[in-house]
Amino acid sequence: MSPSKNEKTAAKKKPPKPDSVSGKIKKTPKKEKKFKKGTHVYWIAKVDGVLRQLEGVVVYTIPKGKSFDNYINKINKKIKNLSVLKLKGNTTPRPEQSFIVAVTNKEGRSALYRPPLSRLEKKV
Repeated sequence: MSPSKNEKTAAKKKPPKPDSVSGKIKKTPKKEKKFKKGTHVYWIAKVDGVLRQLEGVVVYTIPKGKSFDNYINKINKKIKNLSVLKLKGNTTPRPEQSFIVAVTNKEGRSALYRPPLSRLEKKV
């Protein structure tokens, strides 16, 4: 009995070749997450040793490789109802696109966060 078409194509696929410089096998890049302004998102953060789920709204997008510091004035002009106009966390450039999220607490005060893209999920 001859092999099926799927078995033939599976046999033709070659394993990934190691990188010529480092010798490590290259991983296929994951699909980047993209969120539009106004998208409700959540992520898990460790605050004072306790895991908490933070929820907010994407208010600004920063291109990859750019620092938040370059955009702080633009964000402050666009978002006037924020109580806290500084970003919580690290402001150095990231290798992937960043999303600035406004999180509102129980008292109605807001703060800006730039969560790691790998932890950011769309709220359903």
